[in-house]
Amino acid sequence: MLLNKRISILDFIKTIKVDIVLISSYAVVVGIFDQYGFLDKISVPIGVTAVFGTAVALLLGFRTNQSYERWWEARIIWGAIVNDSRTLVRQCVSFFERSNDSYEALVGEMANRQIIWCYALGE
Repeated sequence: MLLNKRISILDFIKTIKVDIVLISSYAVVVGIFDQYGFLDKISVPIGVTAVFGTAVALLLGFRTNQSYERWWEARIIWGAIVNDSRTLVRQCVSFFERSNDSYEALVGEMANRQIIWCYALGE
């Protein structure tokens, strides 16, 4: 899981530097074209941009809602896994005989294996 991992600013900038250069270059080229009048002949009706903007807003809203639903479902499943893991260790403690010499080692081994399994699922 990415809950405790921190991303440094330098790593973030290294990841998006190509995108920043491309978008900045595009913006500069469009600005130059506009400054020298190359874009005066191009016109887009306001209705087209309004319909397109509305469609994009609706699609982004649905995608955000779907992402939240997936995150919430994963959170519920993760909580169930953690609770079932605790229950399994409690059942191991009560199931194995305490008179056995290797009781502590056996219960400890089962608990450690369950912890490792939960950790592996989280990564």
